[in-house]
Amino acid sequence: MLDERDLEASALIEAVNGLRTLFKRLADIDFQRLVLYTAAAHCVDLTQANHRIEAWLNSDAYTDTPNIIEIISFLMAHCAMPKTGVTQSSLKGTGFGQLQALLAHAFKPCKEADRLYLFDALFFHALARLYKGNARHSASVAALANGLHRTGELVDIHAYSGQAFVLDQSMPQGELPCLLDAFTLPHQDLVTLRLYLYDVELKHVEDFKDLWDGGLALIDTQLPGMFTPGKAVETLQEVLRRSPVNQRVLVVLGHTPTIPSALRERVIDGEWLEALIDFTSFDQHGKPIRLTACLLNRDHASSGQVLCIDACLLQTLAPDTPAAQAMWLAAAIIDLWSRAHHITRECHAKVTSGAFRHLFAQRFGKAYKNVEGLCKAVPIADALSEPLTAARHMDTIATLSGLSLLDTRPLHDLLLNASDTPRCIYVIGDNGAGKSLMLNALIEQLDECKINSVGIAFGQADRFPVGKPRTRTRFRYEGNRTGDQKVSPRQSAARLNKQLLKIYCDEHRLPLFMHALQGLDFKRRQYLLPFGVPDELLMHMGDSAGQVALTDDALHNTTLLAAKDSHWEFSLLREDASADTRHIVRFSQLSSGEQQIIALFARIAATAERGQVVLIDEPEISLHVRWQQALPSLLAWTGEKVGCSFVVATHSPTLVANAQGDHSHCFLAKGGALEPIPAEQRRSVETLLMEGFQTYTPHNREVHERCAALVSQAIRASNQGNDQSVSMLSTLGELEQIMLHSLQHDNGRFKQDLNLVKQARRAIREVFALANEPGHA
Repeated sequence: MLDERDLEASALIEAVNGLRTLFKRLADIDFQRLVLYTAAAHCVDLTQANHRIEAWLNSDAYTDTPNIIEIISFLMAHCAMPKTGVTQSSLKGTGFGQLQALLAHAFKPCKEADRLYLFDALFFHALARLYKGNARHSASVAALANGLHRTGELVDIHAYSGQAFVLDQSMPQGELPCLLDAFTLPHQDLVTLRLYLYDVELKHVEDFKDLWDGGLALIDTQLPGMFTPGKAVETLQEVLRRSPVNQRVLVVLGHTPTIPSALRERVIDGEWLEALIDFTSFDQHGKPIRLTACLLNRDHASSGQVLCIDACLLQTLAPDTPAAQAMWLAAAIIDLWSRAHHITRECHAKVTSGAFRHLFAQRFGKAYKNVEGLCKAVPIADALSEPLTAARHMDTIATLSGLSLLDTRPLHDLLLNASDTPRCIYVIGDNGAGKSLMLNALIEQLDECKINSVGIAFGQADRFPVGKPRTRTRFRYEGNRTGDQKVSPRQSAARLNKQLLKIYCDEHRLPLFMHALQGLDFKRRQYLLPFGVPDELLMHMGDSAGQVALTDDALHNTTLLAAKDSHWEFSLLREDASADTRHIVRFSQLSSGEQQIIALFARIAATAERGQVVLIDEPEISLHVRWQQALPSLLAWTGEKVGCSFVVATHSPTLVANAQGDHSHCFLAKGGALEPIPAEQRRSVETLLMEGFQTYTPHNREVHERCAALVSQAIRASNQGNDQSVSMLSTLGELEQIMLHSLQHDNGRFKQDLNLVKQARRAIREVFALANEPGHA
């Protein structure tokens, strides 16, 4: 997701590039050095008590009041900038003056975190310009490395960005991240500069023999402007030649990863390969690319098996989530698989607070298990066959089934206990809350419990799977999409006609459909009219040839339709009392709302079975309020008669407000969780708008009720000596923010409600202030 600081950084980079012509004598890398050292001088605070101040106090450039050039010179010396780099003459003249003024203007108003953000933008721009690097790739690999780093030292063999060290917070006291001097880079001083700004101390070692047993070594050579495509494997072979390598090694391979046969045999014989991870990376232009990382570990517990993870699937599930979060989840899955259900503290914190926390809790909360399309354990010989990717070991049909950002366990528990008591479950939430993917996830979970399900949708982009993969035998799709993911109105109409003929000839299904039509105020008489025959022509044809009058007697309808072909269109009687007319209206001539509500109950009546779960995605589309009000009672009646349950994903507060009865359950999808909506809160559409959509409307009684309730709670709490002022004032603050974002500021009722919130805030403060006075009883 775009950060406003990205826009500021882009403008700064463009302005800096505009000054390039003023430094014609500097090579590209040295111009980038000049920019970054000058920017760093505006980031560093030489008065803070950390290793920076120690380095400054011990430097030859130390003064009490250093100027910008003295700070830059100190940084260059401290970071061991090559002598052929930026010269002192480059720090003079109008060109440097303009550059320094530009950077000072950008950095000085910023907080420390924002200064580092700007510096990183300049750093990774330089990396992209010089070597075709990408910041998001570095972030993803660093997240995976940090998630897998357990104990001991972290070694980044080609530390071209230092991102793994910036992220790492789990180093035991006394141990430092390591750089191998045998693998230094042309811009090593710039990496050191970046780590200096992040207050990261490094340990320089000459070779692997100087390292301990344990830890994690990272080999990442995805820098096309510096490394050849096979450099990662070359480095791995060099590492194996130089040292016995008792630590784990994480190697990031290229687009078409291969390893030499001799190395493959060595890995197979030693059973070193622990995991293969496919993940979404990005090239220098920001284009997504699929890469594979392999984790080598001589001491992993799962002998003869390799864990394959396709983290690319997670990006499809949550496209706005940073790719690095998918890598934290991948690391947590590997830890669960290989460490007897225990993951590192750092990895656990990242996963349980990130976008995939509910997915992790649902699928891996108790123990590791294979998850379709996401992770699977395979024999090591199979894992090392070409191509060396995790995706080739997953099911042939990529699927999101069973994966949801929402925690579906509350629904799962209700549905498992619904064998004797059918449930009607409604989930309301804003766009992007994950409701449609939640329905998709329920399919596999129900399938595992041997419960049949039907998916009904009317949009063009529902998330139900189309077709019947071999692993999903109990799901039936009843949406508008075809097998090629397109929407065909002709096929939908033909399928509906077939379903209606089935219903009118079935003595068990016909009463369900007829009850729905009556509950929606459609007239009891329905007809079949021939396709393609104009109504004017039907007026001159005999009844037997021109139409079929359907009845509520299924056996009679069966007899009527036995001699007819299938080219008939369902039609309804529409009476107009004011015009004294009784028109027969074809289905194709009905409004979109009428077509949808009839199609909805036709699909339900044609497919509903005892013990089944019907999943409905946004049934309120095109329906007016009166039909939305009637829908919950009709679904409840159908569920009771058939013995099936319903799960409805909706945006409509009207549906939830009309969900009644002990067997109707409503949830608010919010923050990745499903929060139950008590029956007393469902009655008010205003409450649902406020809770579910953070939306204030004028004349909303919810504001009055909340303020009154909070003041009453404050009085009771103060009498009991329980100071809850902080939480209550926070609740009022959230309510005020919702109102201020409503764009209703000129409305008189808005001003009254806003004043009411202020009065409630004042009253709560006074209540607790009085309770805290000495001698108050």
